[in-house]
Amino acid sequence: MTPRLAFARATTVAAAVSSIAGIALVAVAIAIGRPDAASAQAPQQAPRQGGVPPSACAAIISHTLAPGSIRACDTAAVTVTMGITCPAARPIHLVIAVDRSQSIEPLLPDVRKSARDVLAELDWNIPGTMAAVLSHGFKVKVESDWTDSASRAQSAVNGIRYDAGDLGEDPPEAIDKAVSMLERIRNDSDGRPLAPIEIIILYGDGCDPSVPSCPGAAQRAAGQATAKDVKIATVCFESGPRANCQDYRAISEPKTLAFKAPGGKLPSEVRALQEAGRGVSVKTVTLKDILPPALRLVPGSAIPVPVVTGQELAFAWANAAPGTTLTATYRISTTALGQQANRTKDSTVLLEDSIGRDGVPAVVPPDTLDVTGPCAPPTATPTPEPPTPVPSDTPDVSPTPAPTFTPSATTPPTATPTRESRAGKIWLPVLARAVCLPKDVRFDVALVIDASSSMREQSAGVAKIDAAKAAARAFVALLKPGDRAAIVAFNADATVAAALTADAALLGAAIDGIQTADGTRIDRALDVAAAAVPASGDPARQPMIVLLTDGRASAPSADVLAAAQRARDGRKVFTIGLGDDIDRDLLRAVASSPSLYYEAPTSAELAGVYAGIAGTLPCPGGAVWGGGGD
Repeated sequence: MTPRLAFARATTVAAAVSSIAGIALVAVAIAIGRPDAASAQAPQQAPRQGGVPPSACAAIISHTLAPGSIRACDTAAVTVTMGITCPAARPIHLVIAVDRSQSIEPLLPDVRKSARDVLAELDWNIPGTMAAVLSHGFKVKVESDWTDSASRAQSAVNGIRYDAGDLGEDPPEAIDKAVSMLERIRNDSDGRPLAPIEIIILYGDGCDPSVPSCPGAAQRAAGQATAKDVKIATVCFESGPRANCQDYRAISEPKTLAFKAPGGKLPSEVRALQEAGRGVSVKTVTLKDILPPALRLVPGSAIPVPVVTGQELAFAWANAAPGTTLTATYRISTTALGQQANRTKDSTVLLEDSIGRDGVPAVVPPDTLDVTGPCAPPTATPTPEPPTPVPSDTPDVSPTPAPTFTPSATTPPTATPTRESRAGKIWLPVLARAVCLPKDVRFDVALVIDASSSMREQSAGVAKIDAAKAAARAFVALLKPGDRAAIVAFNADATVAAALTADAALLGAAIDGIQTADGTRIDRALDVAAAAVPASGDPARQPMIVLLTDGRASAPSADVLAAAQRARDGRKVFTIGLGDDIDRDLLRAVASSPSLYYEAPTSAELAGVYAGIAGTLPCPGGAVWGGGGD
């Protein structure tokens, strides 16, 4: 196998293991379509920490905006989900550098044996583990470039011979050459960091006494190497009066890797370094989501609570194991009309792993928010007009002459004043019988998860059932206080794994306990889900069913549609098709409307789909007034 082919084979396996180690999530925006996944996942050059290679851990990002179209008085929900991945084990990159000068020639058999023992001790099954072999006099020669074959590396060691034309020894030149070789393969063939354990082993008898500058130069070269997190081991052979083992001890780092020949504990020390590379996790994760100037964070809407600095929202998490799914949600508002990005291009996810290495910053791509126009001005409630008082008619009083009393005269009666009648309007309050306000609405949701045997298949490097469980747990985490959920699993039959509850721990345990079996009885799943979330006449309590399947129903379509009709009676039904082997037309017909059918071509997109559904409006059409009533 050529070195290039060997490297390609090793890095391909490394990438596969990295995917299995975590949940792979890619960008999905339910309300406005899928963003360019390549822009979110393209490898980038990480800033070096003084030459230290970046972490191989990564945050695979999914992001949604729902709804994607609002009015200026409405708000939209933003969700960013991060799937944490780390390699199961860090690979070893080992350079063996052997002195081939005349003073070492009689000891070369012992040198070869020691080097072969080290190579035999390595676990070559860890993807990306590789070795290279150098020999050095005053010139450095590459005996074998990088290989993932132990036998090839051992053959290169066995082939090292004394070079009569190159009588000296130059350890600093060997170190510099080894470091340049190590830096060349710090990333895999796709540009993703491998975060290898890098070791140089020098075999020889120290600096050549005829070169006074050698010890200082060797310490310089070793110092530059260790600053890049390269470990230097030395095995010094006492070859006579010219041996300078103190030179080798001075450049060893850590000092526990300085040995005198034959270096009996060196193989076990190297193996211990390799074992320490297992089980890397993520120490901190920081999402910096930066809003454009026209957008505003809705106060109190962010979960978890971020540190807000101007337009920057900084969400932070600690101690995330591979496979962990982290979710940040918040709501935004704006008065600016037209299409606009919901975040700037500087929005990133940063992480630091458990060995102190920074990951490659991952950009969170923007979604597009369409603000269609201002809200209609509220209709003014008429103020009751009090009737306009009508002044009393004032009789026209003329001066009355002094009465003349005549015995036969009768005093005339006094005239009674009359009022003028005028019409007026009186506004009376009317009490509506039912109203749905968003802050008062609560959901009852049945999460219906396909547990058929096909869900055990791999998609994007992870079993579909595992991705479905992770996405369901993320959905449960998005529920508001007062919301409740039930878990229904189905294959040849359907069962309630968790009855309707607001207990997140109970729901998580039910999700984790789902087991797969043969069959895809969607009809039974719908009937069981409908029973789990009864229809309610209360406008503040909304029952929903969210059904996920990766296959075709094992019951007649007529039975499925009849069950769907029963389920839609008083409930909103969402459907999700996972993969390519699905009956799209049937799933659209099962949903309450075709727009409530979602598709996830791979399990990597499930978390975004669930997050998009969780961001649906709490009231159908906004505030809902109930008509009629007593």
